[in-house]
Amino acid sequence: MHTVVAHEPPLASVLPDAEHWLGFYSELYEVYQREGVDAARKAFRSGMGMETTTKPPRRTELPPDELAEMLGRIRRNHVFWFEHELKPYPAYRPNLRLLKSFSDKLVLAGGDARDTFPYRPNTVLAEHTGNAIVHLPGGHVGYVTHPEEFAAALREIVRP
Repeated sequence: MHTVVAHEPPLASVLPDAEHWLGFYSELYEVYQREGVDAARKAFRSGMGMETTTKPPRRTELPPDELAEMLGRIRRNHVFWFEHELKPYPAYRPNLRLLKSFSDKLVLAGGDARDTFPYRPNTVLAEHTGNAIVHLPGGHVGYVTHPEEFAAALREIVRP
């Protein structure tokens, strides 16, 4: 049996205020086109309520050369994300009835920032599927900010 862990999926379409959030993503795309990746990334973080640091603990930092390579790859991926994923992901409308039929294979997971956008779609999915939301350490990028704790909690979720 396979399990899907939906950690804070960006499904704006399921929210009661979906139009607001889909508008946010459209505006974000315009910022990206006008001002570039850095300005759009900053606007995204602000709009998502991700004001705190998203750096890993010092003990888990990569060596400088590996870090530089990874950051370069992430920057290149940002362009792809803004061009091809930014607007379609939030607008996707899942078949909630079908999703409920697979609720035994679905884990809805969220981080510590329960009052921010990233957490909210799973609250709606939980209502439709009857699944509880499993809390993982850290915020939206808890896998970066709390890697050991996040991995241990995730292991417990997917362990057969």
